Amino acid sequence: MHQNSNQFQFIWSVLCQDYSLDQGTNNISLHKVLEEVSFDVKMDEVDKLKNNQNFDPKKPITLPFKSYLVIMWKNLNPQSGFEFSVKIILKDPEGKILTEQPAQLAFQPGKERLRIIITIDGMPLTKS
Repeated sequence: MHQNSNQFQFIWSVLCQDYSLDQGTNNISLHKVLEEVSFDVKMDEVDKLKNNQNFDPKKPITLPFKSYLVIMWKNLNPQSGFEFSVKIILKDPEGKILTEQPAQLAFQPGKERLRIIITIDGMPLTKS
């Protein structure tokens, strides 16, 4: 079921390398918060990958880099516990879409906020 955007509001999102959840309070602590992601990639190593027989030039080279995207939403709907659809889009610095991840989310009855945590296992290399 698709809901109007006036039914919910994006509050914030943070990219980090680690987090911890307090089991008693459900509070989250974010560790190693990332403002920018850059890699020191040697182009001769990239060229070696491109020469591999399993290399697919239609797919970007993905660098191993585990991180977490933590997103907070607010329920603006007077109805408790409704569902809504979103699409999480990862773009490179030039605005090219790298990945799109649709998600069906639901506020729990009686909860005003919803926090989701998305695990990112790698970062596509798009620019040298």
